[in-house]
Amino acid sequence: MHPPAFIGIPEVAERLGVTGGRVYQLIDDGRIPFVREGRRIRVPRASFDAWLRLQELKALENLRDPVGIARENILEPDELDRLEPGVGDIANGKGAR
Repeated sequence: MHPPAFIGIPEVAERLGVTGGRVYQLIDDGRIPFVREGRRIRVPRASFDAWLRLQELKALENLRDPVGIARENILEPDELDRLEPGVGDIANGKGAR
């Protein structure tokens, strides 16, 4: 049996961990894909799943580069040690704090 093609606001809210009101705000902002059936708002499951994956990828990218620093400008712990002995151990969680 296939899951329904559309999901409601309560399921979207549960999957995002937010309130239904916040889901409506995201819809009003045009951030979550939706369709109207009369006065009823429905979210296409496939579109929502794709949107959610995109948000997860964006979040992961922000974790990799939280302040916009180019990777080549970040020193590795062994490079830190050459500049200041012991600093690399602290960066690796091995040194005293």
